[in-house]
Amino acid sequence: MNQTYRLPALLAALAWLTSDQPTQAQVPQLINYQGRVLVAGTNFNSPPVGLFKFALVQGAGPGLVWKNDGSAGNTEPAAAVSLKVANGLYSVLLGDTTLPNMVVLPSTAFSTSDVRLRVWFNGGSGFQQLSPDQRIASVGYAMIAGTVPDGVITGAKLADGAVTSSKLAPGAVTSTILGDNITLGSANTSGLLTVFRTSGGTKAITLDGANNRISTFGDDGLEQTRLWGPTFGELLLNNSLPNNANAVRLTAQGAGGGQLELNNTNGANRALLEGENAGGRLTLLQADGNTGAVLYGNEGSG
Repeated sequence: MNQTYRLPALLAALAWLTSDQPTQAQVPQLINYQGRVLVAGTNFNSPPVGLFKFALVQGAGPGLVWKNDGSAGNTEPAAAVSLKVANGLYSVLLGDTTLPNMVVLPSTAFSTSDVRLRVWFNGGSGFQQLSPDQRIASVGYAMIAGTVPDGVITGAKLADGAVTSSKLAPGAVTSTILGDNITLGSANTSGLLTVFRTSGGTKAITLDGANNRISTFGDDGLEQTRLWGPTFGELLLNNSLPNNANAVRLTAQGAGGGQLELNNTNGANRALLEGENAGGRLTLLQADGNTGAVLYGNEGSG
């Protein structure tokens, strides 16, 4: 008894393209296999079918990684698959569970580089193992693409910019993942860091590179403190009520020297302490905004 095996590229490709799976779906766990059986040098014809058993072998064996009936052990499968044979030719979808005695073909069967197909045939005189075993080419290994083993994709395999923010799950990046040195923005883009409160979703802290500013916000979402310095350093402290008015302003004031402003709840100035180059000055204002008293640090002034 002789046998001719074929795994044509065209037939193998059609096995994937004519699958019931959508184009974007998981790789189908099927391999289209066609073989030829000769008995005493003559093409076998089945009246009505021929009986076949299939197994996948690691290299030359004896380890079997899959058997058509799912039975255990490195022995011939217990149950056979009935197939029509015409002029010696037959074909089968390995892993097609619609066929009796055929189980799923797992992608794990191709975890090694040398996997071969072994066939047993019964044309009426009992089962005989056909030889030689046929090595599975790249078609079978395409199934591994649907189940990539953990840890095999390294950073070197990823293109620059391949992982975008939309592909990161919320909370996936934790403090243990972040580096000790973090850069926000670049020479052409201003960085911005915003920390939110869990209740109400309001901002709690912002670090704003575009405005040289660090701000904190109250429970109502209004800015309460601001430390910034576009041209000179300045600290602002605000009230929540009645209108988020500025209560304290401490500024370097550029070339004029340091200055401290104290305001009422409406943001109107009531006291001003200045460190002028000519000498320090304290100005106290009345409720109507008019000057009530001025105290100079240098004698003879005022």
